[in-house]
Amino acid sequence: MKIIDWVLYIEFAELADLGISGNTLRAGKARKSKEWVAINDPADRRKVLFDYDYLKAEYKQLIHSRYGNPYEYAVKQQYQNKRLL
Repeated sequence: MKIIDWVLYIEFAELADLGISGNTLRAGKARKSKEWVAINDPADRRKVLFDYDYLKAEYKQLIHSRYGNPYEYAVKQQYQNKRLL
């Protein structure tokens, strides 16, 4: 998870780990679905990031069940990553 320009993004790999099919993610990105708003990670262009706010409620629930509040989790994760550098 990353916060970029005040927007929370979920990584492709994180969504796949929650049980969402890679084919579903790729198809949503390819057809530019309104539920799958995606960008390439500015730090690593190979990674795909999906905008959390546009995800369906069922996918948001999966994220909440795994990570708790995703906004708090993303801030903590970015803070920890900076401390490691």
